[in-house]
Amino acid sequence: MNRLVRGIVAASFSAAIASCSGGDGPGPGGGAGGSGGSPAVAELKVTPLHLVLAVRQQKKIEVVARDALGEPVEVPIFFRTADPEIALVGDDGTVTGRAKGQTRIEIEAARLGAVVAVAVEGEPAHIDAPESIAVAMGRSFPLDVSVQDADGDEVTSIEVEWTSEDPQIAVVEGGEVVARGWGETRLVAAAGEVEAFVRVRTLLRFREIGTGEFHTCGLTPVGTVYCWGLASEGQLGFAAQQINYDAPTLPVDGGMPFVELAVGADHACALDEMGRAHCWGRNDAGQLGTEELLYAERPRMVPGLVGLRSIAAQGDHTCALDEGGFARCWGGPVGPQPRAVNGGPFVELAVGAFHACGRTEEGAVFCWGDNDRGQLARPAPEFSADPLEVEGIPALAAIASGHHHVCGIAAENSRLYCWGANERGQLGRGEVGERGEPAPLLEGIPVEFVGLGPATSCAVSSAGAYCWGANDTAQSGSQRSEEILDAPTRVVSGPWSFARIRPGARHTCALTEQNEAYCWGDASAGQLGVPSCDPETKICPYPENVVGQR
Repeated sequence: MNRLVRGIVAASFSAAIASCSGGDGPGPGGGAGGSGGSPAVAELKVTPLHLVLAVRQQKKIEVVARDALGEPVEVPIFFRTADPEIALVGDDGTVTGRAKGQTRIEIEAARLGAVVAVAVEGEPAHIDAPESIAVAMGRSFPLDVSVQDADGDEVTSIEVEWTSEDPQIAVVEGGEVVARGWGETRLVAAAGEVEAFVRVRTLLRFREIGTGEFHTCGLTPVGTVYCWGLASEGQLGFAAQQINYDAPTLPVDGGMPFVELAVGADHACALDEMGRAHCWGRNDAGQLGTEELLYAERPRMVPGLVGLRSIAAQGDHTCALDEGGFARCWGGPVGPQPRAVNGGPFVELAVGAFHACGRTEEGAVFCWGDNDRGQLARPAPEFSADPLEVEGIPALAAIASGHHHVCGIAAENSRLYCWGANERGQLGRGEVGERGEPAPLLEGIPVEFVGLGPATSCAVSSAGAYCWGANDTAQSGSQRSEEILDAPTRVVSGPWSFARIRPGARHTCALTEQNEAYCWGDASAGQLGVPSCDPETKICPYPENVVGQR
């Protein structure tokens, strides 16, 4: 406690003692039983007891007189400043700072007294704030800002008020910069008549990513979707002015928020907060859930579907789960009208080009559709409209599908099991074959995530990331030159740790644990979102950071 505060506290106690001993005060009236007829006042409730304000700033002292029972009492209240050069006080307790320094406000009511310590700070002359900051989308960043007077002393009594030149990109909430969208803007800090400016650049981040044949889409933590690559038939979800976009440019549908994303060969679909499916891109096989259009540059809502909770796509085929866990599919082998699947309920879907699989809450897997390459994990029949249970596997915790093959992660030991087509080594068994029954893979390596493309497979484990299968455009990210990798091969290591990998037809993309996106493989249509690594082949053989991440 400094000397001034100690003196003020002593003065407060002196005033209280004087009132208790019946000492005379400057105000009219008296205490309990006084001749002035004033109500009996037992205490004064003063807020605050220590007041800090700046020069020309005003703050009010609140005083409530209470009787012995704690009830408010109406009595005259008198205020007096000890140093009018430092601060003035009005009849209602409003204190006005006049000059930098310290003083006190003396209060009296019904012979009771109190003292409020007052510190007057200098006027704001400068706001010390960073010139620029970078914030990842969906994250916040604390602002280290202080207000100073002409002497360089901190002014704590003036709150900094923030405004954003583009609130869709970034705002200040609770003293932190919150990145709402991707781009650059300025934040304006104001303290009195003083201003400061902070340039903010938000960094692109994705919580989900999907790869098509020549395009890629990513769902950001704030719900916007960005697509890049081939734009010839609406694949990117906005009115394109050119054929290819080699970096994320504009959000789908102007930034409409979504909660789930699924990417097919030449289309994409997403769910909104109401559980409605919106699709865009090619529609020659009914990918948009309607027969009306050849393609759509902006998302079109799939008619007749509401309350969906998840969605998956592969090739021209899309399926979604409704609130009850039952599947509805459209496009590709199904046609443009969404059709209900006679099976379920399921908690997860894996969609292939001409088949689909559903996983139950207990971990059982049922598949339906074509079985010409063993997609249903049965020797016969060749096709089944009804879901058939996959035999020879343990309960699974996750499933994924390529065009004609399926993989799943065992719930008990995280072992990977795969079945179906293997003509390009996508089952990872060390050989190439036409089809395969379910069999384990990556012995001794627990798998945390599995992602399948048309003929490429990838898995993430604590030991690293692995890819195998088609590698004709360096989809494996291993820098191996073979066009077919029939066994799992480590993705080239670097300063990242992948959390999920999504292979496409000719390229692969992955997300790190920090939601940063990397892509590799064919860059001919800009689908990697990075400058082409080789101008002649237009192939990037190892992971490259997507534009906007740094």
